Amino acid sequence: MLDALNYFKAKPDEKSVPRIAQHHEHVEKAVKEFCRVKEQELHEEEQNQNQRSNLGAQVTTAVSLINSMMPRIEDGDTRLKLVQLKELAERGTITYIAKRLQRIQKDLQRQGGSKTKMTFEDALKQVLEMANHYNAYYRDTQNAEEESDATIILSESFQNN
Repeated sequence: MLDALNYFKAKPDEKSVPRIAQHHEHVEKAVKEFCRVKEQELHEEEQNQNQRSNLGAQVTTAVSLINSMMPRIEDGDTRLKLVQLKELAERGTITYIAKRLQRIQKDLQRQGGSKTKMTFEDALKQVLEMANHYNAYYRDTQNAEEESDATIILSESFQNN
């Protein structure tokens, strides 16, 4: 916002001109457009959340895998990282997380006979590596600033010459 104010700031030697008759109409139109765009963004975000919930089976499998590993983790720091990884999978921000966890779960379930793909210890190791890898990302998203309502909407009116 400060950049915009500096950009539109009048220079001391700039001559003032009278406001055009339609100025208030232009400002009202700009405010309505701003509200329309914001409403559209909210609607799109809602649709994205619905699409993420359609990933239900993948996310459910990912969460189930992490939940099954929790009882074996005694270290509080490691448990926290697993909880954070689970939350990232549930949010659907990085779809690879749920997809990879689902693949690990499937490989883990293919035990028995010659089809053994992965032991529980191997699966736990891979999940912990993911938890460590995405830990910084989780912290970054927690510190991201929330978007707030606009307090100033800049609009310009032009007079045809």
